Amino acid sequence: MDEFKPITTQEELDAIIKSRLERERNKFADYDQLKTSATDLRKALETARSEASAAAQEASKKIAELEKQNKAYATAAVKTRIALEYGIPSDIKDRLCGETEEEIKADAERIAPLFANRKPAPPLRNPEPKAGDPVDSAWRTFLDQTKEL
Repeated sequence: MDEFKPITTQEELDAIIKSRLERERNKFADYDQLKTSATDLRKALETARSEASAAAQEASKKIAELEKQNKAYATAAVKTRIALEYGIPSDIKDRLCGETEEEIKADAERIAPLFANRKPAPPLRNPEPKAGDPVDSAWRTFLDQTKEL
């Protein structure tokens, strides 16, 4: 270990102080670089925050849109099920009113008597093949089909 050596001249004191100041200055030599880096990081953080905020707003809008769409699909499914249950034709099911299942059922109960005595429509042409000569039958089928064109 070094022995203590007293400072006897001003030059020695100045040299010791100068070396000490240089060591302290060297500790903070990269201060400007760190200050610039901190500023850049703050800017990047603000950019990331604004982008995250915009993405969150967009996601919120998308979620609201999907929830609305899901509600519409659920309501359509309930209307279809209730229309089948009460014998209401499928082309009329969209006219059922109400937001809840109970409201839609109440509307279906009011409308169902209108379709209670309804008979299915007869087919437009006879789908059964005609009995008799197969060649004759084939020509008749051919002619029937050409009439439809």
